[in-house]
Amino acid sequence: MTRGLVVKIGVAALLVLVSGRLMAGETVTIGIAEEVENTVNGTLGEQQRLLVKDDEVYANEIITTDEDSTANLVFSDETELAVGPMSTIVLDTFVYNPDTRTGEIVFNATRGVFRFITGLGNKNIYTIKTPLATIRVQGTEFDLVIDETGEAGVLPGSGELRACNIKRKCRSLRAQGHHLQRR
Repeated sequence: MTRGLVVKIGVAALLVLVSGRLMAGETVTIGIAEEVENTVNGTLGEQQRLLVKDDEVYANEIITTDEDSTANLVFSDETELAVGPMSTIVLDTFVYNPDTRTGEIVFNATRGVFRFITGLGNKNIYTIKTPLATIRVQGTEFDLVIDETGEAGVLPGSGELRACNIKRKCRSLRAQGHHLQRR
């Protein structure tokens, strides 16, 4: 068997294992809360907990912050996610192979303020969903603000983003700010 085939079989087995664990309801650690200020909650299924510094965070966990509260999360691929006050984000999917830097990382941001800095994975594995658009990351960092109506402001820091609205109309977003709204 060639080394390439062995690696592909290993990756497939890892993906099946992680998917099976998630379907079985097991908690899969995907990162840590590097910094936590004031009241930050993590909800996984029916279990809710108050996050503190260095707590693990899990696939499918809902992270919420109260007023005057923030969290800085660091994931196993070294992705950094800053969560601002009055924010909610679901850590939907996190499958990452460090050997090939491939996988799928999906977060669902529903309201609030966020700063996203990609980690070691290939840039095409990152997706951020909002109420009005799906953002594919093709760069390294961006800021995102989502108001109570679901409308969002996006500010790419470096690189490029690709945003597609619910009607599948897509556009590239570069260094200036963009407003994603219902149309």
